[in-house]
This record gives sequence, structure tokens and C-alpha cells, in this order.
Amino acid sequence: FILFGPNDDIVRYGSFDSTSDPENPDRPKGRVIEKDGWKRRDVYFKASDGTQCHGWFYVPIDSGTDPLPVVLMASGMGAQIDFGMDTYAEYFASQGGFACFLFDYRNFGSSEGLPRNLVDPWRHLDDWRSALTFLKDTAG
Repeated sequence: FILFGPNDDIVRYGSFDSTSDPENPDRPKGRVIEKDGWKRRDVYFKASDGTQCHGWFYVPIDSGTDPLPVVLMASGMGAQIDFGMDTYAEYFASQGGFACFLFDYRNFGSSEGLPRNLVDPWRHLDDWRSALTFLKDTAG
């Protein structure tokens, strides 16, 4: 699924200094990777049941645009963000001038939750809602 966010003042790229979970200080605080025209930061947000989900937030380097349009991405069923979606996000950020927020559903990838790799379309949709809410609240 790919969902394009609005290109208006509701969604803005901001400081994601809140990328560590204060309840779990062992989590890395917003590791940043920068290369080839894009920058990626680890981010964490809560699903509706409190499970901590993990994502990557990409931005173009020196885009000159504010606010940036945002592409929100998650995998299809049974996959996670490092199964190829990062290639698209890198392209969108470096060539298209988009910010991209990729996330793993709860129970997948670097997100928490048991049982691992549980495919549940209703929970996945709920995670989309939580990711969009996080994006609006944090980047606004």
C-alpha cells in the first residue's frame, strides 16, 4: 500500500527527537543514516494497543521545500520494511523530493509484539491509522 499525505501545513517535517521510547531507554535514539541525497532516521510509535512499532523516516537532503509532501508506506501481508521498500523510499526522497515514512506492523520486523509475524489485516489497518496519527502529531 502507498498512501500519499496532504501537501499542506497539516503534515510537516519536524524534529524527530522523540524517537526513543522513554519507557524503554535501551532502544537506540533515532539512529540517522545519510547518503546519496537522502537522510533516514529510526522512529518509534505506539499502536492502538500500546505495542511499540518501528519505522524509518526519510527526507531529501537540501530539498528547499517546506513543508515536504509525505509518502506513508507499509508492506503487504507478511513482509517488513527492509524487504525492498527502502529502495522506493530512497528514490522518492533523493529524486522526487518526498519525505517517506515506512513502518513495520506490530509483530513484524523491528516492531514489538507477539506472536511474531502475525498476519491480521484488521490490525494492519489499525497500525496504518496509528502511523498516520503519529506522523501528523510528531511532524506537525
